[in-house]
Amino acid sequence: MKVLIVTVGGSDVPVVKAIRDTKPGKVIFICSEDSAKVIENEHKAVDKDLPPIIEQAEIKNNNISYEIFIVPADNIFVCMETASKIIETNINEGNQVFVDYTGGTKSMSAGLVAAALEFPDCTLRIVAGVRENLIKVKDGTERSKIYGQESNIAYFKRQIKILVELIEKHDYQGGEEVLNQLLATIPLNDPELEQNVTKLLTIIRALMLWDKFLYEDARRILASYKEDVFVANLYNNLSMVAAQLKNIEDLKRYLEQGVDQPKPIPQMYYPVYDLLRNAERKAIRRDYDDAIARIYRALEMYSQITLLSLKPPINPDNVQLELIPEELKNYYSGKLDQDGKIKVALKDGYDLLAKLKHPIGKVWEAYENKLLNVLTKRNYSFLAHGIQPLSENDYNAVKEIVWNFIDECDKAGKAKSKFNNFEQFPGIDEIKGYFKNIF
Repeated sequence: MKVLIVTVGGSDVPVVKAIRDTKPGKVIFICSEDSAKVIENEHKAVDKDLPPIIEQAEIKNNNISYEIFIVPADNIFVCMETASKIIETNINEGNQVFVDYTGGTKSMSAGLVAAALEFPDCTLRIVAGVRENLIKVKDGTERSKIYGQESNIAYFKRQIKILVELIEKHDYQGGEEVLNQLLATIPLNDPELEQNVTKLLTIIRALMLWDKFLYEDARRILASYKEDVFVANLYNNLSMVAAQLKNIEDLKRYLEQGVDQPKPIPQMYYPVYDLLRNAERKAIRRDYDDAIARIYRALEMYSQITLLSLKPPINPDNVQLELIPEELKNYYSGKLDQDGKIKVALKDGYDLLAKLKHPIGKVWEAYENKLLNVLTKRNYSFLAHGIQPLSENDYNAVKEIVWNFIDECDKAGKAKSKFNNFEQFPGIDEIKGYFKNIF
């Protein structure tokens, strides 16, 4: 159904004109107590009596329903809130909404327009004409003017500002929602803009999935643009993370199955780097507990990848005693759990590397006290064993030590990957530079 929402002031002419031109199935009048009288009652013009608006516009004769909403004449905020609820209700009911702001006080008109601009499905209209003065349009010269694309552009620009703020905070789920809404407002005659918004939406959706560790889902979506200069490096990093995780999973399975002489995984730490970059994004959003939890897991994973890259590989989830030097077997056999397995976590993993005289074990020995000291902060977190929320200072202290440790480990172990080469997700300036016609 076509619904017309109008503000009503002292003149009935523009309101009647709007109703006749729009031919709605329903009219919603927004007015003050004084102007409400002209809707259903006779009223005086300059030199004559005029019938009510509903009679002039032949509302009853044309089976047009109507409602009246009373608002303060000079309160823009009440009018905006009232209009927003009316518009939202009618759009949700599937109605085609037209908004005419010609009549009413300045506050009422401004409130109605402000509300309408938040709903790109609305069609804004005004009754214009020849002006003999600054007060009103000359009777008999009225014409309807409809704003379609112009109101969508205003909405588009406001949503882009919101999108920028969301991307700056790495809030990709929020960014996806905004871009989905923007796609609905793009004019049909601008296919290039639609194509670019669609591409950006795809990238943001992939980053959202990647941020949640859904690597294969993100990779599948990003593959559509893997040859694109903006996406190529992202896709390459994502592919390396996914590939190494699969290597880890496969090797652990082979070791559990007792496969003879399984091949070690490459000494590449892409999943670790990805966790650390993820922690940086969490910190930008001030989720410091989450950030430090990710750093702790990344540290643990570094030692586990190193053990799996040895020749022969050692399974950190079930250390094979036959691979342990004779002088250490008694020590590690005492670590059997109730399932008969020897599992090494963060400290145990690095201690084992140190006992095996591995170069990364030597770096651990140099950093051990500093690392264990800052990691006590994690133990106090709600996400570990405590009830203490972590702060930005806690995060910065942990980051400074751990980032240096990882760099030293990469160098000492002659890793085939380097943390400094694993880039963070693109920032808003990079995205703006590439998608210039959106921003």
